[in-house]
Amino acid sequence: MADITQKTFPAGGREIAKRIALPFLLFSFVLSALLIISYYLLLPEFTKVKVNGKNRDTAELRAYVLDLREKVGDLEWRRSQFVTPLREGLYGKAKAEKPGTASFLDLRDSILETAVRSSDGRKDAVKISSLSISEGSSLRLEGRVMNSGPGSMTVLARFVDMLGEIEGIQSVEPPDFERLEDGKNGFYSPFDFILKLK
Repeated sequence: MADITQKTFPAGGREIAKRIALPFLLFSFVLSALLIISYYLLLPEFTKVKVNGKNRDTAELRAYVLDLREKVGDLEWRRSQFVTPLREGLYGKAKAEKPGTASFLDLRDSILETAVRSSDGRKDAVKISSLSISEGSSLRLEGRVMNSGPGSMTVLARFVDMLGEIEGIQSVEPPDFERLEDGKNGFYSPFDFILKLK
């Protein structure tokens, strides 16, 4: 029997490239397809985080963080307007305006003092029954002028004029001037008018 032997020649670089080209291309294509599928389908499912009751992916988390930072900055600015000491913010504005506005109690005392002065020092002539803060920056004043005889309207007119001179009162809307009479109190003049404050 004849001995058949095959002679093998060493393979060159070109021959190697031909043999591995197809498997390498197939491997690259499959790997790329798997990476793309995992990037769009699997990674979003595994990288979502539940924040504030909602599942968010990385893009939504970035937008959420930026939105939160903006809101926190706005809230910190608002807070600083209330608590900033001395000259800044709303507190500083209120502090600057305070000396220019008369307090309600000081204004009340001035009105009661004016009521006595307008009736030549008689405390029972001008009776103020109600002094209340009305809408905006105004006061409503109600009462009557009594124990002045037929001159009750004169005392009321003097009282209205003197009220306009009080510091802190911008203007006086005068009441209807009338003189009434009853058997118990004699002559009296009721009043109900508005004082506009500065």
